[in-house]
Amino acid sequence: DYNLYRDIIQFARAKGIPIIALNIRKEIIDKVSKKGIDSLTEEEKKALPDGINMKDRAYREYLKRVFSRHGSRKGRSFDNFYYSQLLWDETMASTIVSALKNHPDAQMVVIAGNGHVRNAWGVPGRIERRGIKDYTILLTASQGGQTPFDKGVADYVFYTEWMDPPESVRLGVFLQKTDDGIKIERVAKGGPASKAGVPEGVYIVEIDGIPVIDIEDIKIALIDKVQGDRIKLKIKRRVLLFEKEEEVEVEL
Repeated sequence: DYNLYRDIIQFARAKGIPIIALNIRKEIIDKVSKKGIDSLTEEEKKALPDGINMKDRAYREYLKRVFSRHGSRKGRSFDNFYYSQLLWDETMASTIVSALKNHPDAQMVVIAGNGHVRNAWGVPGRIERRGIKDYTILLTASQGGQTPFDKGVADYVFYTEWMDPPESVRLGVFLQKTDDGIKIERVAKGGPASKAGVPEGVYIVEIDGIPVIDIEDIKIALIDKVQGDRIKLKIKRRVLLFEKEEEVEVEL
C-alpha cells in the first residue's frame, strides 16, 4: 500500500535523497512462488541474482512457520515459496551492495519487512557475504504488541504508536481492459464516480490530462491523491458509429 510509504517518499523527494528500488520484478517472484524456478523463461532468468545461499537452516525453519500460517492454505509448494523468498533477499542484497560500491561515501537506509532483516537471516547476511559488514538492523514494533523478540534478533527494536493508515482513494468503478480502451463496466453506488454522474459503459481517456492506456495508469494518477481532492476525468462514449468525449469533475 503506497499510503504506508507516502510520507517517506515525499520527504526523500523534498530533500533530494535518491530512492532505489531494490527488489526483482514482482511478476518473477510471483511466478517462482506459484510454479517454481523452472517456470521462468530464459529472458526472465537473466534478472536473477548471482549466487543463492540456501544453507541457513534456521531461516528455512522460520520461513516454514510463515508459510504454514499463510501459504499452505493456497495449495502452494513450500520449496517454491522458499526459493522465491531467497530470490527476494538475494536481489535486494545485490542491489544494495551495487549502490554502495558506486557511492562509497554514502550511507543507505533500507526499508524492508521485518522478516527480511531479523536475525540477519535475509538481506543483512547476504550483503555481508558480498563484502559489506558495516550495517545496523532496526526492527519496528507497535506498542502494546505481543510479538516477543529474542536476544540478537536486531541491534535495536523501535516501538511506535499504532496508527491506522489512511485509506487509498478510489473512483468507485469496476474496470475492464478492452481493445477500445479502459471500460467502466460498473459504477459503485454512492462512490465518487457515482456522485459525479459518471455512467457505466464509457471509457476513461484521461485523468487530469494524463492519458489512460492501462488500468495501472489510473492507479498512478491517483497515487498522491487524498480524500476530498478533485480530479478531471475525460471519458468517451459511443453514440451509434461515433465517439463523443466529455470531461467530468470527480471529488474523491
